[in-house]
Amino acid sequence: MPNPNQLLPPPFYTFILTYYSNNAYVMLDKFRYEISDIANQVSIDWDSSRSNLSLDGLLVKGSKVFGLEKADKGRVSILAKEASFDITDESGNSFTIKFPLIRFNNFRKHFSEPLWFNGLDSIKREYQTYKSGNRIARYKPDPNAAKDREAAIKKSLEIESELVKNAIKKDKSWLYFLKPLKTACPYFYSKGVAEIYLWCDLYYNDTKDDNYFTALKLVSVKTWEFSGLQRIYPIQNKKLFRKGLNPSFSAFFVPSRLPIDGEDIYVLEAPADAGMSFKLTGVLSVAALMADNIANVVLYLRLSFPNSRIILVADNDQYGDSLNKGVDVCENVLRNTEGPMEMIIPSFEDAEKKLEYKDLTDFVKAYGEAKGQELLRLSD
Repeated sequence: MPNPNQLLPPPFYTFILTYYSNNAYVMLDKFRYEISDIANQVSIDWDSSRSNLSLDGLLVKGSKVFGLEKADKGRVSILAKEASFDITDESGNSFTIKFPLIRFNNFRKHFSEPLWFNGLDSIKREYQTYKSGNRIARYKPDPNAAKDREAAIKKSLEIESELVKNAIKKDKSWLYFLKPLKTACPYFYSKGVAEIYLWCDLYYNDTKDDNYFTALKLVSVKTWEFSGLQRIYPIQNKKLFRKGLNPSFSAFFVPSRLPIDGEDIYVLEAPADAGMSFKLTGVLSVAALMADNIANVVLYLRLSFPNSRIILVADNDQYGDSLNKGVDVCENVLRNTEGPMEMIIPSFEDAEKKLEYKDLTDFVKAYGEAKGQELLRLSD
C-alpha cells in the first residue's frame, strides 16, 4: 500500500510515465532506430522482422526473422521479452519500470556473439539528457496502429497455437495404429545404439518401402504430457515433425520416464546422442531435439528438479562459415542457469575433423565406448 506521506513517485519513474507510459511496446517504437542499428550489426532487418515479434520471451527464427543478406537465411534469431526493474523511494514505496530486452543472434562465423538492446539503458540516457535541461521529444504512439499490431500478433499466436494442438492431436491418434518397435531401428543401429528400443517408447509404420519410419514419443517439459512425434526415415535419412507441430519445449527422454529431483540429468541435442549417453552411463539422458531448444528444456528441468545436476553435452559444430552453435548455445545456458551444472565438449583429432565428426555418437564411433565413458565421467 502506498505511503500517504509520499504521494509523488520518484522523478525517474515520473519521467518514464510521462514520456513512455511505462509501456515496453511504446519503447519499441520510440527507440526503433536505435534497435534497428543494433540489429544491423548482426545483419538482421529489424523493420521487416518487428511485426512478427511479441515481448513474450520466446525465440523467433526461420521465416519470421529477416536477414540483410542471403547467407543469413536460417541463421538469425531474435528473442524479445518485457523485462522489469524495481525502484524504491525514501519511504519504502516500490515502483516497477517495464522495458524491452532484445537479443539478436546470427550464427554465421564472423558474428562473434549475440548483441542486445536493453531498453532500460536507453531510458537512462534520455533521462540524463532531460536532467541536463535539454528537451526530450515526447513520443505519441498511434493508438490504432498499436492496437492493430497487437491484435495481429495475438491472432497469429492463436492460429499457431491451434495448429500445434491439431498436430499433437493427429500424432496422438497415430499411436493407435503405429506398432511398438520390438527390434533394432536401422537408424539407431547405425548410430551405435541399436538397443534404444528396449529403453524408450518407439513406434514404426508397417511398410517395406522408402516411407518406413521410426516414431519417437515426445514429452512437453512445461506440462510433462505427450507433445507429438518425431519421425525418423532411415532410408531417406530424414527427421520430420508433423506440419504445424512446434517442438520447442519438447524433449525425448532415455529411458522413457521423468526425472527424479536430485538425480543427475544429461542433456544433449539429438535422440541418438541421448541414447548413447544412457548406454554409457546408465544415467537419465534427455534430447532437446535441436540446439535452439536446449535453453527451453534446461529452464524447465531446473524449475522442476532444482536439486539435480544437469550435464550439457554439446555438439562441437566447428565446421563451415558459422559459429560453433552447439558449444555457443550450451555455454550460454551454462552461464544463465542456476544450480549444479556441468558441460562436456567432445573433441576430435584431424582425421575425424576431416569427416566433420561433432557429437557424442561420432566420438564413440571414432574412439570406442571406453573413451566415451571417460568423456562423460563426472567430477564428484
